[in-house]
Amino acid sequence: MKKLVTENFIKSLPSGKKDFILEKIDKFMEELELNNNEIKNISNSYSVKKIKCDNELFKFRVDKGNRVLFTFASKISYIRSEYKESNCIVILDYCNHDNQIKRARNLGLNINYTSIDSEEKFEHIIDENYKIYYYNPDEVITRVVDNETLQELIKKDEKNIIYYLNEEQNQCLRSDLTPLFLFGSAGSGKTTVGVNKIYNLYMQNSINIGYFTYSALLKKDTSNMFKYLVEKSGKSKFDSKVEFKEINRYLKNVSKISSYVKFEQFRLWFDKNISRSNSFSSYKFEAIDVWKEIRGIIKGMIGLEWSFKGDLYDQRLLQQDIYLNLPSEYSIFDENERILLYSIALKYQNWLDENNQVDENDMTRISIKKLEEDKLKKYDFVLVDEIQDLTEKQIYLMYNLVKNYDNILFSGDFNQTINPTYFDTKRVQSLHNKFSHRDNFNKVVLSTNYRSSKDIVNLSNKIADLRIEKLYKNKRNDYIENSIRENTQKPFFLEGDIDDKIKLLNMVKDRHYVAIVVCDEEEKMRLKNDLWIEDSVFTVSEIKGIEKKYIICYNIISKYYKIWEKILDGIDYDNHSLYRYYFNLLYVAITRARDYICFYEDKDVGYFYENIKFLIQVVNGFDEEALMFDYTSSSDDYYDEGIYLESRGKYEQAIIQYQKSSHKKSEIAVSRCKVLILRDEGKYFEAGSKFIKIKEYSLACDCYREAQNYKNILKCLVLNNTKYEDILAEFDELDINPMEVILNEKTKSKWIDKFYEIYEDYIDGKLNKYNENIEIIKTIIDGIKKYK
Repeated sequence: MKKLVTENFIKSLPSGKKDFILEKIDKFMEELELNNNEIKNISNSYSVKKIKCDNELFKFRVDKGNRVLFTFASKISYIRSEYKESNCIVILDYCNHDNQIKRARNLGLNINYTSIDSEEKFEHIIDENYKIYYYNPDEVITRVVDNETLQELIKKDEKNIIYYLNEEQNQCLRSDLTPLFLFGSAGSGKTTVGVNKIYNLYMQNSINIGYFTYSALLKKDTSNMFKYLVEKSGKSKFDSKVEFKEINRYLKNVSKISSYVKFEQFRLWFDKNISRSNSFSSYKFEAIDVWKEIRGIIKGMIGLEWSFKGDLYDQRLLQQDIYLNLPSEYSIFDENERILLYSIALKYQNWLDENNQVDENDMTRISIKKLEEDKLKKYDFVLVDEIQDLTEKQIYLMYNLVKNYDNILFSGDFNQTINPTYFDTKRVQSLHNKFSHRDNFNKVVLSTNYRSSKDIVNLSNKIADLRIEKLYKNKRNDYIENSIRENTQKPFFLEGDIDDKIKLLNMVKDRHYVAIVVCDEEEKMRLKNDLWIEDSVFTVSEIKGIEKKYIICYNIISKYYKIWEKILDGIDYDNHSLYRYYFNLLYVAITRARDYICFYEDKDVGYFYENIKFLIQVVNGFDEEALMFDYTSSSDDYYDEGIYLESRGKYEQAIIQYQKSSHKKSEIAVSRCKVLILRDEGKYFEAGSKFIKIKEYSLACDCYREAQNYKNILKCLVLNNTKYEDILAEFDELDINPMEVILNEKTKSKWIDKFYEIYEDYIDGKLNKYNENIEIIKTIIDGIKKYK
């Protein structure tokens, strides 16, 4: 039987008693199910009672000081029929002395005692607190627990979480809502909707489905979520083929490219060939900004009307005259800067060609050629997640991988577009109109924010209002969010001197839940070099995909002081898209926070904060308690945070967290992250060797795959105790016989001896199978003879 469990309940469980409480709830629900949800038949030990209120709410006794509030789906007006029909139990809240007294105070109730010396008083407080309690699954984050115990909720394995879809999310699953652009805020559940869309198609049809995303982490998480849904459905036989693809790995495989140039390699080239060049000394270009412009516009963009001369495959760069004459909304750079940027792009492309290298846009061109030659697999349905991260060439390719242009779902958030790739839903819709000859692209906005507290969402909405007032209202992309999380504290604005600033920024050193967000790499390096602060400092680009309990926004306005002055004074309509970029930087920074935000500015930016003064609180001078820095972190906190950051590819920040932990695995984790940085710089052979030394054989194998070093691929598989069947499968894809690799190796070593042991086990297994079959055949023959 399905069970619904609110996040409020999960978060309110005391860590010391969590196992005990969940075990008691499991036993209660087991008894409840055996008695067909008839409360009157439940054991007296649970002391089940109805809350004295108009709503159908119940509580049961865990022990003297603990109660659990619950109801049934049939008692809830706005819950979907699938839950009402099964009348599943809904666990609403956890009640103990402390949280009930706190709740009473928050509600302003006149409770004339603060200590509970009897269960009768405790019961009375609960009844008073929940007299006006109202549960709506569309307004409260709710997990669906299916055929498992609640104790599994204490696991940190997020792939095992299934969320109840609110009504606006559930509507996106309609079969007639195609093609669809799913537009939503940070934390709105776009990916959850996408997974459920794929799951519904999978359960109802025998079709080929392709899921694509730019993020390796998102691809992994989504794949795990889908597999978990399928596993819980009880469906064992796959009737459709669902493929989850990280876009650049897909392009790499399709284009038969062994490796491609990523930003870290570009940065090394840029520092050597551009930063030190006198030709560009008058301009302070940052490597990341140049990379984005080349990736997103000069190499990544297709013509204004999705038209191009000749073959798209041959067009490495956008033509210079087209680039220089693009409207200002397409780039954050002015005309003179664009001339220099195009010359840098030419130098970069020459470097690629001379060294027989490619980047992701080159791989996309090669893949487009294969698509035009009908050499790429097409899908019955395609879902592209976080589409704002893709270049136009990549969007063009993804769009044309579907057999029927109506069977596509694009998901993204215009407000999180901080890479100037000129992503716009209008461009995507115009692509559809051009190829399908129909103007039928549906657009749905998910406006509920599940991540941030109401105070933070109120601020992000005010920023949106300010953007609309000062720029324009983009009817395609603007929306107002609502939060279903409770208020915490209004965002803080710290006014103080240099000492106050240093005290604030130093908070990150012993609090894993705090991050400092700055606009760019220059500001980040200034903090490191001038103030020796590098713990948990992220640029806005780096913090994307991360969420923290507490965010310190440092010089988010001061960095672009003159630009913000210009925006607030009023700008020409023709430049509105250019300036939206700065609003997006601010939006991404503040929406990384779950509970608290503190702003600090080196310059006097009162002209900006005057616009949001009713939504922030000014703190004069650093005050740890007033700013809600409520606890310091433990060794385990740092280690867990390191794991979290490493899983999201933030290796430098993860190293700092691991180094602050005394966990027994911290040292090896630091070594692993250092080698992962080497890997991302394209030093695959060196990284592979170092991974082997620290016994990270799977990661080493990935590096040698990139380097196309077949002997070491085999070595890593052997050291990782891979079965011979799996080794064969790996080398079949490479069209190489692993035994030939071994026989060509002249030097004897332990891993080769281990290979022969694995091979011997494989042969023994084959022989045993043959012997079993022979015995079965003999038995059958003997039986036939007796019958005769």
